[in-house]
Amino acid sequence: MKKILIAAICVLALLVGVIVVDAIISNKEGDTVPVVSQYTDGDVRKTTVVNLPTKDITSTDQVQFSMPLHYLEEKYRNDLDLFCKEHNYISCTIDEAAQIFTVTMKASTHDFMLVNIGIQTVGTLGDALDTGKYPFLKKLGGYNDNFSEITVVVDGNAYNAAADKESFLAFVAGCGIYYQLYTTSNDYSCKVIVKDDATGEAIDAKLFRQNNSGAVS
Repeated sequence: MKKILIAAICVLALLVGVIVVDAIISNKEGDTVPVVSQYTDGDVRKTTVVNLPTKDITSTDQVQFSMPLHYLEEKYRNDLDLFCKEHNYISCTIDEAAQIFTVTMKASTHDFMLVNIGIQTVGTLGDALDTGKYPFLKKLGGYNDNFSEITVVVDGNAYNAAADKESFLAFVAGCGIYYQLYTTSNDYSCKVIVKDDATGEAIDAKLFRQNNSGAVS
């Protein structure tokens, strides 16, 4: 599992490098974005924050994405300026009827954020293996670029006999959907494919979807 995590993080780190070069070239002094990385030192999960330069805020290279309103902390509901300042957003609007909030941010900042969230997503899946929370889980089999499909490899006999299969599938799907919340697409779904470690065959699969109220299937 550690080899898979290292490989995944290396790919994401390469993306960070490309984005950093672009950001440095067009950097405006004093305009930075914090990039968070997490790593394990023994049994302790540590976090480091590096302030990396981003493009000029006046650039037209901007993106928007929406998220369910329940993800917006109450303390920010009446102070969207503070929310934008603390999260490096250009602006934020709330649609009470649709129960969503929409943020506008620089495209380069958004790229940084997605790389960071991708690393966190892979790390969360790896933690499930390292902690032994799901004893039948053997390794992470793979995932696509937006985590809408995640493959996990399990001990088939132990998985079939487990009482917490459904919660496990929901957990894996939740990791993928969490990443998608920060993308520009509002189609939140994740198909979890379960393969038997001994045979390599798929023994289970389930598609999860989420709307602004939570999981719907």
